[in-house]
Amino acid sequence: MQLFKTYLQNGICIDDSLRNYECEDFYIQKLEYPKNTLTYSYDSLIHEALNKLVLIYDVITCRYFPDYERYQSQCYNIPSILLEAGLESDFPASKEDLEKYLGEYSRDKLLLKVVPDLNKFIYVGDCHYLVSSLQNLLEEVERCFIKFYIKLAEAGPLDTEIEGCDDGIYWSASSQIRDVHACVENYFIKANAVLDLFCKIVYEIENIRDDFSIVPRFKSKDKLWSVKRFLKMNRLPGTIFEECDIINMIIAIRNQVIHNGTLEIYPKMFYRLQNKQIIERFILFPDMEGAHFVTFKNRNHFYHNRHKVNDFLIAVHKEFLNRVLTTAESLLKLYPIDSFYEKKTINSK
Repeated sequence: MQLFKTYLQNGICIDDSLRNYECEDFYIQKLEYPKNTLTYSYDSLIHEALNKLVLIYDVITCRYFPDYERYQSQCYNIPSILLEAGLESDFPASKEDLEKYLGEYSRDKLLLKVVPDLNKFIYVGDCHYLVSSLQNLLEEVERCFIKFYIKLAEAGPLDTEIEGCDDGIYWSASSQIRDVHACVENYFIKANAVLDLFCKIVYEIENIRDDFSIVPRFKSKDKLWSVKRFLKMNRLPGTIFEECDIINMIIAIRNQVIHNGTLEIYPKMFYRLQNKQIIERFILFPDMEGAHFVTFKNRNHFYHNRHKVNDFLIAVHKEFLNRVLTTAESLLKLYPIDSFYEKKTINSK
């Protein structure tokens, strides 16, 4: 494993595989092997969280098919169009195609003999899709986090901008720097989407349907973050559902970006010069009181406290991943799948 790039918390990239980084608070390492692998000090959290989310597929299946043998016996007899149409881009079926074939299969006595729970199967597959979307969103949150530090370290400024400058702090603006700001904004948009989707999934698990005379709509249709107050997991310590500043801040920042535009009207990057060398790059975050922007009338972009995104995003990301992981673990404790999983393992051998 050979290191060839290290991105530091202060916005500097070092091409020095011999340097000892143990003294650094945070850094991202880009490894040559495995090819272009990016790693940082607590990246095990994202892998643990994603691994736990995989088990939620089984929680949903178990809620609707507590008898694993009954579920397994029907798995391979469902026509692919009913499993993939409307979900996968490599399956070119239309809405009308799906309605047509579903109607035909619903009247097919031979098929219903081997797949008596056809409509339930389709519904469970749709719920599984929610979990897949949650996994994708969480990976996007991770990518935005890593890309922020990489793009910040590579965002300039040009040599001509710093030529002849004295030691001090300067700022620069460019399309590259807009990309840096976009990483931050997208981070909070995606993180908020994780909250919404986790709510929908838990709502589906807690409120299972029992009528499958037709393929039903989601119970969680039109349900978003506000539905958490109806969940059994609401306010559970350590989860995303606990009342805390980090989660409230994620929601506030997302709302600011979605409803009121960018976090800064002219996205800037600040850099510190010392002896004609850039020794730090950073962008600033507006002042906040708890989980809310400091506001005067129509203005809520004050930068008096000089909070650096480089610094506070690390703590936000770590706590967010910890809470996602704890939420998944708590859900698995509330709806254990041990017996179901044992049968699944035995049948797969």
